[in-house]
Amino acid sequence: PQWRKDNLIFPVMTWTDFLSHVQESVNPLVSEERLKIVAGTLNDIGEIVHIKEGHLKSVIILDADWLGQRIFGPALSPEHAPIPKLRSITGQVSLREIERVYPELDPLSVSHLFEHFELCHPIGSEIAFEFPLLIKM
Repeated sequence: PQWRKDNLIFPVMTWTDFLSHVQESVNPLVSEERLKIVAGTLNDIGEIVHIKEGHLKSVIILDADWLGQRIFGPALSPEHAPIPKLRSITGQVSLREIERVYPELDPLSVSHLFEHFELCHPIGSEIAFEFPLLIKM
């Protein structure tokens, strides 16, 4: 659908927006309960990521590959990989560093994705984050 193409840069939306878009663009008669079943199936086969709990409760990621390649890739890639990556020796990463690696995205939104998948936790008032996997020994 066109709304999926419109969200290529940040293919994340709330459950409410997802329901509205499906009803407007795909099937105006679909019920929320039926769409939950469909979304569960799409989640199970890896087409979307449907987050149902935690800080990002009721969020749909429309492109699971985007999450792995564009969001997790720079945080988890080896040092010699030819992509921009988060830089840290101590494991602490600032919002400014997140913004450097993800210039087209809101750094706080990216940090919330990392937090949800337990790749980092905030230090203080969400100005910096600790990524244990980036600590160099």
